[in-house]
Amino acid sequence: MWQYHPVSHHANVGERRKLKVPHTQGYRDIGNPALGIPGGANLVFEVEAASIEDGPQIIHLDADNMPVYSEPDTAFLEL
Repeated sequence: MWQYHPVSHHANVGERRKLKVPHTQGYRDIGNPALGIPGGANLVFEVEAASIEDGPQIIHLDADNMPVYSEPDTAFLEL
C-alpha cells in the first residue's frame, strides 16, 4: 500500500495513469542499490484503476506542500 498518491478523483475504472515521484519523496539521494535504484532517481509507476471509491478529501497543504487529508490513515493506493 502506498499512502501518498491517489490515482485521481477523475480516473475511470480500467484507466491507466503514470504516477511520478520525485527523488525528494522517494529514495532521496541514497537510492536503493539492492533494487538497482541509484541516488537521486525519480520513480515512475504505471497503474490501472481497478475500482473507484469515495475517499478522504485534501483539506490543506502542509509546510512541505504535501496534502493533508481529512482521514489521513485511509488515503491508500494498492499496487
